[in-house]
Amino acid sequence: SVSVDSVVKDLQTLETKELPTEVKSAVGSSLTALEKFADVKEVPSDDGPSGNAEVVIIEFSDFECPYCVRAYPTVTQVLEEYGDQVELDYKHFPLSFHANAKKAGEASECARDQDKFMEYHDTLFDTKQLSVDSLKKHAADLGLDVAKFSECLDSGEKGAIVDADFEEGRQLGVGGTPTFFINGRKLVGAQPYENFKAAIDSALAGEVVEPEAPPTHPTQPEAPTVPKT
Repeated sequence: SVSVDSVVKDLQTLETKELPTEVKSAVGSSLTALEKFADVKEVPSDDGPSGNAEVVIIEFSDFECPYCVRAYPTVTQVLEEYGDQVELDYKHFPLSFHANAKKAGEASECARDQDKFMEYHDTLFDTKQLSVDSLKKHAADLGLDVAKFSECLDSGEKGAIVDADFEEGRQLGVGGTPTFFINGRKLVGAQPYENFKAAIDSALAGEVVEPEAPPTHPTQPEAPTVPKT
């Protein structure tokens, strides 16, 4: 397989050569796009999946989603009981009708910069306090460098990471939160522990699940409608 880094290096080499103006412009544009993609996808190894676990749970979630809050204790139980066999890869999927969700996602990425992603993730789900002031207070409570955290959060620099996760979810056909992929097996919603256990045990037994084909035109989920009385 070809890595993004190798393509970037090839384009950088090509850019130094004598080329027609339009070709050189196209190479430069492609290089800029790839370098931006690589920056967005780069995640510090301290808080990301190590790749050593037999099962990786990819979770597309929203810190303001009540069903994600409901699923949180179950996911915690799974991680505690399966230990090193299972890793969680948390992805941001902030729904448009949750006003605080995207900023909360950005805040968690600012915490990741200080190696406190999971602690911050747990605090958001435990407290359900997602105002900007609360996001900064959580950072202080966890012993983060608050000045550095606040600068990161206020700048919006982590918005690209949240957006990239959301787009990845759309391409995979995620239509609501939480949505889990357990070694390719899709689970939607705040499912009981037994359903997670069945999927994980199946993956540990070596059963391979064919991924679902994503929808042709994935869209942002709509806000639920509430009937008038």
